[in-house]
Amino acid sequence: MYPNIIATILLLILPFAHHKIISRINNQEETNEFFDYLGKSGVLIYFVSIGLLWIIPLGSILVPVFFVAISFISPYGRMEWEKHTKLRLQVLSTGLVIILLCGLLPAPSPVEPEGWGSPLQVESSSSSLYPAGTESAWFLDSGGNDWSFVVSYKMNTPYQFGSIGQAYSTLKIADIFSLQDEKMSSSLELLDSQFSFPFVDSEYVDLVKQTTQETHTYSYQSPEGEQTIDLNFRIWSVNSLVIGTSAEGVKVAEVLFVTVGSWDGSTNMLAVIRPVSDSLDSDRYAQTYVSEWYSELLKD
Repeated sequence: MYPNIIATILLLILPFAHHKIISRINNQEETNEFFDYLGKSGVLIYFVSIGLLWIIPLGSILVPVFFVAISFISPYGRMEWEKHTKLRLQVLSTGLVIILLCGLLPAPSPVEPEGWGSPLQVESSSSSLYPAGTESAWFLDSGGNDWSFVVSYKMNTPYQFGSIGQAYSTLKIADIFSLQDEKMSSSLELLDSQFSFPFVDSEYVDLVKQTTQETHTYSYQSPEGEQTIDLNFRIWSVNSLVIGTSAEGVKVAEVLFVTVGSWDGSTNMLAVIRPVSDSLDSDRYAQTYVSEWYSELLKD
């Protein structure tokens, strides 16, 4: 659906439509003063801001704040705001609404490596409604306690149009708002459906961050052969608060969460949930799954 492109087109049209409506409301003929109707350089700065939305991480948040703050530094800038406050606020607020609404557009399909087979087709009522996203999940069982629950996500990023720093900013937003709790709750509910008895009660778990490291070097296959890349990630332990007597609970599994930016207005995410086992200790960063997932991502 490319919500970033749709938002960009609507944002480019916005000042032209707004200028025309204002001219008609004021019963004035449209003039050649379009580039001055928001104040000196107001329209030019607006168009520059749209370009910066594609370059600056968290652009939808930082760019408007930056230009508004800069315009208030000089006495002339404050005077321009006093003269054109109503029109500027109308354009600014409408632009923000456009960006937010585009976050509700259907997200692209997530990455689905062929070697993992058909994903589980189960809906979860705990999935977040905003921004829009899609997900596919697999229960990959190697026998005994050696299994992995893998979820591939695709989520719109209305806070950022381009891919520069997108993976990092997505994880930072997740850290600030604890978005991983909601995502993991829905994933654990789906995981429980794969067992004859609940693996863990999603309402009585605690996710504890396990490392301060934020990137890991992964190898992957490309048409040119084996390559390496540093990917942003998080690792949390899944602590059951039902088992054990301590307030921290008992670690029953570990979650690896990897993000990769995209230019289509959404971010790619992979979650790998594995129980405490020897295979977890020997491959904590889920090299095989991440490599297969990233190699498939490059084919899109």
